[in-house]
Amino acid sequence: MRGKDLIHYSKVILDQFIPLHLAHLGIFCCHRLQTQQLDYGAPS
Repeated sequence: MRGKDLIHYSKVILDQFIPLHLAHLGIFCCHRLQTQQLDYGAPS
């Protein structure tokens, strides 16, 4: 019973943590791409 609860608890944490982590990563990547495009687009 105890081991089953631990597995369930870990799964809940992962289910909440992974999407959050992916969302942050996606925002970071989009931000990097936007700043790079702005740098390239600016007249030097």
